[in-house]
Amino acid sequence: MSPMTVRWKPLLILSGLFLVIAVVGVVAIAWSLVPRSAADILPMARAEWKAGQYEKAKIHFLRALQKDNKNAAIHEEMASMFAEWAERAPSDRRAEIRGWQLSSLINAARFDRKAKGPRRLLLADARRRDVSPDVVYWAKEVLGLEPNHADAHDALAVEGLEERGPNLPEIRRHLAALEAAKAPKVRIAWIKARLAQASGDDDARDEALAAARGLTLPADADPTDRMALVRLRALDVQTATRPEALGDRVRALQAEVKALLSGQAPAPERLNRLSLLLERTQRSLIPFANQAEAPQKDAIDALVEAIEGDVETIFQKAVATDQPDLKTFLTYADHLRSRQKRQRCLEVVEQALKSPMASRPAAAEVAMGLHAVAIESLLANLQDTSRFDKAAPHIKTLLGSTLPRYQGLGHLFQGAIDLEKSGVSPVTVR
Repeated sequence: MSPMTVRWKPLLILSGLFLVIAVVGVVAIAWSLVPRSAADILPMARAEWKAGQYEKAKIHFLRALQKDNKNAAIHEEMASMFAEWAERAPSDRRAEIRGWQLSSLINAARFDRKAKGPRRLLLADARRRDVSPDVVYWAKEVLGLEPNHADAHDALAVEGLEERGPNLPEIRRHLAALEAAKAPKVRIAWIKARLAQASGDDDARDEALAAARGLTLPADADPTDRMALVRLRALDVQTATRPEALGDRVRALQAEVKALLSGQAPAPERLNRLSLLLERTQRSLIPFANQAEAPQKDAIDALVEAIEGDVETIFQKAVATDQPDLKTFLTYADHLRSRQKRQRCLEVVEQALKSPMASRPAAAEVAMGLHAVAIESLLANLQDTSRFDKAAPHIKTLLGSTLPRYQGLGHLFQGAIDLEKSGVSPVTVR
């Protein structure tokens, strides 16, 4: 054999062996570096969270959930991170981040049927947003684990009293639980007064209202407590029997409304409820004004207008937020229609329908409601000979609606107009 002859076979064997060793080494290194479980990833998520790197922390939490998606503790911990992030985030991102927080809390509650913490937080959030179905659902969830939870009893009592046919024995049970837990006096006072009214016990109602007149709240009071006091003050006005008592009671109501609105803007649903509450209170003053003579009539009319100013303030507070709720426009426009402030009503409707929210599919029903309010306001102005032409675009929109109720309303309005044009019957609106 020549000295230059190369032994290829041994070289190939050695090369293959080296390649196998290299591949095994790479696999071993990768195996040691790649996390094998959620527990391996969570320290990275916590480190980024501690450093304020919330986007990176979110990525690591989601990676951990890929390893263990039904781990309620991870969902709950991620919700805590989102809560801190939302507090520090720019205002235009807070709603999105809070949505992630709620989703994480819901998952934590879903994957751990005995977890109390997520349910308490979800109840607190539902009450902050004042969304009745959510409040009732999470209050029942909390009571299922904590039968003596005062906030859950209060939530179910308050929401129960808002129903058309309240379950009075059930509400009395909630009231007893609140008294046993020594809940805030203002919450107990409101439930007592409203329960007495629902029961037809005027004496008990008046006694509860009289006792509540001396109640005050600190500047940093919980919004739920503040709303309870507003409701007490409103009921005190609505149940007045002497016009002489109206001035002080209306001013007390206005003071509490101002206090409620002085801080961060309440949630849209709470603002809508507050607006409707003031509208009912305002209507309760009108019979006194109709029966009174000057100067007492002028004084009562001034109280009505003072409440009108509060309703306007509520509306302005609501639409000043980053993402105003379209229902806020509908509530206020309908209020203006009922007060026969037609021009302002139409301005609010136009403002709402021009907003980007009005074109969203989820807002279709509210948008149709705005068109209906505009039609009613226009047709009620019998002195305007062009009211049919002005109402026509709104009626056309209702007729083209995919919602049967509003399509039917469109036909109803158009039919009434056709009848009046034929001389059969004048258009009447509510």
